[in-house]
Amino acid sequence: MRVLVLPAACMHGAFTAGVLAGLESVGIAANYFKAIIGASSGGWNGAYYLAGDLQTKGRRLWCMHVPHGFLSWRRCRPYADLAYLDHLTRHEEPLDTRALRACKTNLFVVVSDMAERRASYIHLNVQADPIRYLIASFAMPIASHPQEIDGARYGDGGLSDALPLRFAERFGADEIWVVLTTPPGYRDSRVGWWIISRLAALSAERALLAASARTYNRALSEIEQRSDLVVIRPSAMLPAGRFTRDPQKMRLLYDTGKNAGMKKARRY
Repeated sequence: MRVLVLPAACMHGAFTAGVLAGLESVGIAANYFKAIIGASSGGWNGAYYLAGDLQTKGRRLWCMHVPHGFLSWRRCRPYADLAYLDHLTRHEEPLDTRALRACKTNLFVVVSDMAERRASYIHLNVQADPIRYLIASFAMPIASHPQEIDGARYGDGGLSDALPLRFAERFGADEIWVVLTTPPGYRDSRVGWWIISRLAALSAERALLAASARTYNRALSEIEQRSDLVVIRPSAMLPAGRFTRDPQKMRLLYDTGKNAGMKKARRY
């Protein structure tokens, strides 16, 4: 069983979108995989990939809409406009939820359950409104608030499982493809994320933020030590930060990812 894992990456999601567009342009569509598992922006990209709209709607989302209205600063704090993201996904570049529900490829998005302080994996193909969970998975701490869905509060999937490799294995995968947005040898700063965690309003977010770098770095180390994974990643640091709002840099991220995806796809 072939499974694709897509990372939480904030604005580096443009690189991931480009990777999927590169795969698709060389003939590897979403139905090549039995399941796609994405956290935060990875889930969003997986949904448009599965719906067949990544090179049209997906590219416009990352390269035109998101840089102009998603991230900003308010009262000296970052602000992520989830209502704007919801509007984009439903109206400006509407996600084809019918195609999502009809597709045989299973799509899971990672959300962080605030009450349980752990990752939950939502099967989007069977949801009446999958967009609610995609938005919740993108609810970055400090910059936004967890979303309430059916009585539960869900936040950024990247807090609890930014690289859902273990879930892919529990799902039964015997061939795992992983997209990364960092070059070989990269590790997040544990001290930096601990300092950032002090700014979170909720204790659950503080706890998850403080532990997130350790969890993420452990996953990176495992991926680099394994030879049985198909890994697509940049060879050097990406040409823009995770919180860039520059449309030109977003296009560069997308194009860099597309080249990486095409290069890997030609080997398969």
